[in-house]
Amino acid sequence: RWEGDQNFMPVLAETHILPQALADLWARLQPEFAAV
Repeated sequence: RWEGDQNFMPVLAETHILPQALADLWARLQPEFAAV
């Protein structure tokens, strides 16, 4: 990568990526789904 290079997600969608394992995400969300 060169100086001033940007990723496409923040540039095009004004979004940032937060890396997280799917198993960890499911462990956090599953109790909320169970409550519905």
